[in-house]
Amino acid sequence: MITFSFKRPKKARLVIYDRVGSWFIAQAIAHRVDWTVLDTRAYRIPLHPTFMVALLISLLEIPSLARRNSVRVSLSLIYEYAWIRAVRPQVVVSFIDNSIKFNNLSRIYRRASFIGVQNGFRNDAIAPRAQMLRLPKFLCFGSQTIEVYKRNNAMISEFVIAGSLKSGLFEATMETTKLPQFDLCWISQYRPARFNKTMPGLRENTEKQIAFLNRYCRTAEKSLVVAGSCRDRRFAHEYAFMLRHFDPRPQLISPNDDLNFSSYKLVRRSKLSITTSSTMGFEALSAGDRVLFLNLTDNPYYDVPQPHSDSLWSLRGADLTYEEISSRVDQILRMEKREWQDMIRDQASHFVRDPHSVPPPQEVFWREISSDLEK
Repeated sequence: MITFSFKRPKKARLVIYDRVGSWFIAQAIAHRVDWTVLDTRAYRIPLHPTFMVALLISLLEIPSLARRNSVRVSLSLIYEYAWIRAVRPQVVVSFIDNSIKFNNLSRIYRRASFIGVQNGFRNDAIAPRAQMLRLPKFLCFGSQTIEVYKRNNAMISEFVIAGSLKSGLFEATMETTKLPQFDLCWISQYRPARFNKTMPGLRENTEKQIAFLNRYCRTAEKSLVVAGSCRDRRFAHEYAFMLRHFDPRPQLISPNDDLNFSSYKLVRRSKLSITTSSTMGFEALSAGDRVLFLNLTDNPYYDVPQPHSDSLWSLRGADLTYEEISSRVDQILRMEKREWQDMIRDQASHFVRDPHSVPPPQEVFWREISSDLEK
């Protein structure tokens, strides 16, 4: 969607690229620098002389810059380059780190530092796009992310292991440690397009996991809650899917309310969370929560990556029996919290740095931002 404005673009030392995820970056910045957001999904074009001059200069500059850096020119790229030129920030940061446009802008706009902040778990599925991922600085979850990017020849100049920004901000909101209220939390990865078109294996995993949970909760008399994947209008489709498949119905099916950390809270309120390969599962594991990753297919895409695919907290294989899965669930539930955390600490940090580390992720983020602001 495109609208128009006669206002001059607000000058700021820091630009947040894309409104999605901007709330988390704003929370981490905590009013320590002036910032503004570049909307990339609904353009509001400023019909102001400052922007028009920047647009004209951009039209002259971009063709040669794009050729030198092997960047494909598009109207949206020209607009975003001109908008940033008009605002004149020192740092441009994005929570949509795998946006190709953001990566391309970081190569052709050299008057600001660009920082990408990892927003989701990565595996070798990045291979087809890896050579288009070429940020000057990437704040990533852990060493596993670095291994994946390097193995697939992504052109990242500098990796900084920060952990999960969302997880760090969530931990900062926790007042006290409370005893779990529920036995099991199932972390959903439902999305209509995934289930109906792009990821049939994820749908198969989901339906098999729900079948197991139905039987286990009846047999073992365990309570169950669901941390939903969808928000807003799409949650109605997810909720309907859950009602068709769960029997008995979970005590709570919660939509994904990012701003209130609803899913993080539900995981923390549960003794054990079960998922296929969700980012939240790895974030929870790194925070010391009990998580079991289940791949009930023979598709290795849904495995926990090596060398931890056969750890206590990971089960895989289409031939797994109910008894084998329930035995693993019982084993994890019987473990003392300290015993669990001591066992998984090093394995979990391979994927996501512990959010309780000093400094926490949000302070690592600010350290990198402030360092680039001072240049």
